[in-house]
Amino acid sequence: MLKVEDRNKNLITLLNDGTIELKLATENRIRLIGKIKDKILFVFRETKHLHYKTNSIGFNAALIENDFYFDTIELEYNGIKYLIPKNVLVDNSFYLHFKNTIIGASYELQKFLSMDIIKKYKI
Repeated sequence: MLKVEDRNKNLITLLNDGTIELKLATENRIRLIGKIKDKILFVFRETKHLHYKTNSIGFNAALIENDFYFDTIELEYNGIKYLIPKNVLVDNSFYLHFKNTIIGASYELQKFLSMDIIKKYKI
């Protein structure tokens, strides 16, 4: 098991079976981020995960910036699969800063990758 706390005090945990969980500092529930198997991070995103203004998809920053033992991301978005090398995400992603309207709220820090880049890795 591997645990990493991001700068917002959110906890990202890699369980022994490869499941990755996120526990926001301000919530009592655990969210499923994805699963790692054979050095591939499997992630599912729905349409609501698209940041329309930048036409990009967000990925947990702590997961990308720490060694969670994967080289590739298999993203399933709107029924289409993409196989993205981790280094593409590391080299081309960017942070977005959202206004915190709730005092004390802790958001998941994410790095976003443009759909223009993601589309190049359709499988």
